[in-house]
Amino acid sequence: MKRKRGAAAVLAFIFLLSLRGTGCLEEPALSEDAGPQDGIKSRRVTKTVEGLNFDVEEDRPIEKVDGTYRPVAIDTYVAIKFQKLEIQIDKRLTALEERLKKLEAAVERLEKSSPSTSPAEAGPAAETPPAAPPTP
Repeated sequence: MKRKRGAAAVLAFIFLLSLRGTGCLEEPALSEDAGPQDGIKSRRVTKTVEGLNFDVEEDRPIEKVDGTYRPVAIDTYVAIKFQKLEIQIDKRLTALEERLKKLEAAVERLEKSSPSTSPAEAGPAAETPPAAPPTP
């Protein structure tokens, strides 16, 4: 039971560490006169397609629909962003799982190499008496 709780605690800790790297645990610092782009990490650029200028996000494609150029629909763009995010999360999850397996193996090696019982588990008889003070 203790082992399961310990493993769950390690997983929770690793999960929180992974969130820290993504910025999910931080709130963007917005001033009182914040505009719509303040606190957002996307970069807007001006894309030119056949003489037409589009002020869009850097990674948002321009498509031709019925002879008219326009940025891809917002739902398509968000789907693209989520697919990229899913790939990143899967890579991080795989790396974390591998790291967790290595840590669990290291813990098992340490448990095997250390004495089977600690003084606290053995009871009061196993405790060593305090050392006598030196005599002058």
